Amino acid sequence: MAKQVMTSSLMPLYLQVVGNIKYAIDSGKYKVGDKIPTEAELGEQYGVSRITVRRAVSELVEAGYLVKQQGRGTFVKSSRDLMMVQHRTDLEVQSFSEACRNSGYAPGSIETEHCVREAASDECAFLGLSEGDEVISFTRVCLADSTPIMIETNVFPRAGFEFLVDAKLGGISLYKLIEEKAGKIPHMVGECRISSTRADLALADVLCVSAGEPLFVFTAQYNDQDEKPLYMGVQRVVGSRYTFAF
Repeated sequence: MAKQVMTSSLMPLYLQVVGNIKYAIDSGKYKVGDKIPTEAELGEQYGVSRITVRRAVSELVEAGYLVKQQGRGTFVKSSRDLMMVQHRTDLEVQSFSEACRNSGYAPGSIETEHCVREAASDECAFLGLSEGDEVISFTRVCLADSTPIMIETNVFPRAGFEFLVDAKLGGISLYKLIEEKAGKIPHMVGECRISSTRADLALADVLCVSAGEPLFVFTAQYNDQDEKPLYMGVQRVVGSRYTFAF
């Protein structure tokens, strides 16, 4: 008997269904190539409406766990089939677009936030800014073959990077743009802090994963080729879709 969703939970019903189906896939109950039950059958199993099931299935299709076949039904296609690999020697010099192509995938990105604001104290400290100076902050979802791999937030000083204020940063290589417009080539400096977290509801929705999905968190600072501070970045990466080779 399938575990019914909890109507008293703060988590939306469709995300609970997403989690249950994903667990069934990850645990081997539904194997790659298996046809999953119909919307009506899943609705009965989990005690929810067909509309709720339809939204949950759509989420899993977008995330790459399921695939719909016209006239046949919905089948398991694990998103773990998509796995980007980045080697240790490439960590400091390779853009996401390059890493994506080297893994055999087409890179892409969707910009979700873009603003000019006053620099925070830690940003002033690294970027050599004064209190009241402005920075350009933008957030993008990075894609491989249209599958979300990570969400990244980068912060640049406004002075010298005014071209970023109105730039449309979705679907382009940030490193290539910086090199073309400013003649800067980024490389990582100091410590790259690596930690882990789990996707909250907002991140899960953006990254097309279940709430609670494990994420790697990379926090790093970058200089240019002249060892001058360039920008700061934070990446939240879907662990099941990205690996590092050491």
